Amino acid sequence: MKIETKLNIGDICYFLMHNKVLSSVVKSIRAKYTVDGLTVEYEIRSNSAGAQYTTTFMENELFATKEDLLKSL
Repeated sequence: MKIETKLNIGDICYFLMHNKVLSSVVKSIRAKYTVDGLTVEYEIRSNSAGAQYTTTFMENELFATKEDLLKSL
């Protein structure tokens, strides 16, 4: 089985928090395959919104470019 993710470890990623586009670097990737399908979670190095906010995101919450993020809205 081959699992492909939209981002790789070390990639810069963009996400939306507090109505702002923020960025970080992918630190780790967790993939879980069940009868319901594939679930991919990404851990980022730091969340510039603050240390109290999550550093774990689902695949649909992170984007490779700001443009991709804005198109998703």
